[in-house]
Amino acid sequence: MRLHYFKVSQLLILSFLLVSFTFTSCKDNNNKKQQGETANVDSTATDSLFFKLSLAEWSLNKPIFAGELDPMDFAEKAHEYGFEGLEYVTAFYAQRIKDAEDPEAEMQAVLDTLKAKSEEFGLRNLLLMVDAEGDLAANDSVARNQAVENHKKWVDAAAFLGCHSIRVNLFGSDEAEEWKTNSIDGLSKLATYAEDKDINILVENHGYLSSDADLLVEVMKGVGMENVGT
Repeated sequence: MRLHYFKVSQLLILSFLLVSFTFTSCKDNNNKKQQGETANVDSTATDSLFFKLSLAEWSLNKPIFAGELDPMDFAEKAHEYGFEGLEYVTAFYAQRIKDAEDPEAEMQAVLDTLKAKSEEFGLRNLLLMVDAEGDLAANDSVARNQAVENHKKWVDAAAFLGCHSIRVNLFGSDEAEEWKTNSIDGLSKLATYAEDKDINILVENHGYLSSDADLLVEVMKGVGMENVGT
């Protein structure tokens, strides 16, 4: 009787193990199938994206400031990462241009190199992020007009590189109406210059009153030009 019980127990255990193995195998196969299907879906989705990706040069500010990356090699680095468009930070080039014996010639040399690099690696130049060229929303009209003049060379640079826009800041006053009036004035003057060169002027919500969406909309409406936006 005991022997019979032992044999039955063995059979039950073997049956349980067989069922468990079969269930586990089916489960593993299903998981592999699902993983394969997911990989195929992800690959298909990536291949059929309706948009392309650009890289803002500020994303590389740490290696640039550390001296580990020459901003002149921006296109090459963006290409390595798989990007297709370039968004330049003018401040990364402004100092070398300013310090040159012939700033105008150096400016052209920089632009020639950037354009050649973008073409070499098959990337498209999209926009220039302009900083440290004066305040387009300054209270003082002389300072504001000078800022407009300072930005014009970057409008020219954007046109040369084949960009569609430059990005600007509106800092200025903390008083809403004053800021709005000054911003409309500075933007309108710069946009008028850029219009003939087919360049857009884009305002970043970069702090101060420019981060007040309602006020910024009022500025856009006040300027009322097709090549001005945010």
